[in-house]
Amino acid sequence: RFKIHIAALRSKAQADALAQKLIAEHGAELGNHLPVVDSAVIGSMGTFYRVRIGGYASQEEPRSLCNKLRSSGLDCLVVTN
Repeated sequence: RFKIHIAALRSKAQADALAQKLIAEHGAELGNHLPVVDSAVIGSMGTFYRVRIGGYASQEEPRSLCNKLRSSGLDCLVVTN
């Protein structure tokens, strides 16, 4: 029901690279929740590729992980599906 939104990028290659970086640097903290890249067309701005980590039942678990990711310099936001 809940996901962590990490970034929305213009390039799929950049989004894929960020997802791989998350796995490499934070794999132990992510556990079974791996980052995925999906696309979204946002109005007249065009297509963005979103890096998200999902599959959380409550807000508490992703909020805790988001705080850890922020401390390593990443931006993140807990969102609902």
